[in-house]
Amino acid sequence: MGIRKQFSLKSQYSYSSKIEYSDILKDVQEDIQNSKNISRDTFENIIRWKAERNLNNVKWSQFEIYTEAIKDVLNLPENQKACRIEGLPGIGLPNASTILHLIYPEEFPIVDIRTVRVLLSETQEIDGKLVNYLDPRYKIDYYRFHLWGYYLFKKAIIEIAKFTKKGLREIDKALFAYDKKSLNI
Repeated sequence: MGIRKQFSLKSQYSYSSKIEYSDILKDVQEDIQNSKNISRDTFENIIRWKAERNLNNVKWSQFEIYTEAIKDVLNLPENQKACRIEGLPGIGLPNASTILHLIYPEEFPIVDIRTVRVLLSETQEIDGKLVNYLDPRYKIDYYRFHLWGYYLFKKAIIEIAKFTKKGLREIDKALFAYDKKSLNI
C-alpha cells in the first residue's frame, strides 16, 4: 500500500529550532515582496531553522553573493533556480531547497534525509505494479546532494501533493513524522 493511503497527513513534528516555520515563511514573503530579496536576518533565520550547524559555513562577510543569487533566482526558469543557490558557501542542496521552498512554497519541496528515506522505502501502484516513489538503486545522498536527484525527489513530492490535494509543507511534515515513527530511525 503506497504512501498516499498508508499514513495520515495530519502528522505533527517540529524541527529543533525555536524559530517557527510560519514566521520564517511570512518574513521571506514580505522581504521578497518589499525588496525582491531576502534580508540578512531572514536568511540567517532560514539557515538556523533548517540546520543551525551550517551557520558557520555561510560567508557572512560576503553576504552580497547570497543576495545576488536570490535576485537571480526570481528571474530564472524553474529548472535553473536550485543551480543558482546550491553551491554557494555553506549552501548545500538541503538549504537551497529550503530557501526555494520559502520563496515558492507550492513549487519547491524541502529535501531532507527523512523524507527521502520514506520515498525510497515506500511504493505506489502504477499500471497494476508496485513501484518505488524514488529509484532505490540510488542512495539517499543522491537525492539530497545532486541536482538531478533533487528534481526526481521534487517530481515525486509534487505527484503526492496533486493526488492528496495537500500542500508541500503538510506532506513534508507527514513524511518526517512517518519516518520517525514507522522506520524507527
